[in-house]
Amino acid sequence: MSSLHDCKFTLNIMNWASMIQKTVSDYQEQLKSNYNEQHQKRFNNLLTKSNEEGAISEAVIFNWLCQNNLNPEIKEDVSEGGTDFLCSYNQKYNFTVEVTCLKREELAKSTGLCFQKFGGFKMPTKQIRTKISNKTKQLSGEKIPSVLAVTSLHDAAPILLNSQIVPEFFLTLCATKK
Repeated sequence: MSSLHDCKFTLNIMNWASMIQKTVSDYQEQLKSNYNEQHQKRFNNLLTKSNEEGAISEAVIFNWLCQNNLNPEIKEDVSEGGTDFLCSYNQKYNFTVEVTCLKREELAKSTGLCFQKFGGFKMPTKQIRTKISNKTKQLSGEKIPSVLAVTSLHDAAPILLNSQIVPEFFLTLCATKK
């Protein structure tokens, strides 16, 4: 028999899932309306075949950038790669955004946290550091400031990727690379 708390948790997950689905749908529409067919195909391929979590993360970050009036535009060249978005603040401060995703299964293995079951766990320090290191070269090629958006759809992502942990890793990594 489920408790009232379990029902609320299920409703929250369902609401969250429908919000994610709407965000992905809106992003697909944005690609269709404003960008060439190759960008649509690349995104749909990610979503359905190669990296669903990465595709969802890309759509969510694009939406977040829009909501914060940062005017994101697709920057990535489909044939060559590159950072995901070019953004501007007040029409004069430009910067790029690269989205990367720590997959649920990988986070579950590295932390010991299974989905919807919490207890003692290990921080995914090595995994985060590796992910950031792998993106450093890509971001360093930019001539304007760049932001790396580290995401995850794991249930414990708010704990594992909070605003104190990830910037500390990135700043430490940048300091050691010089």
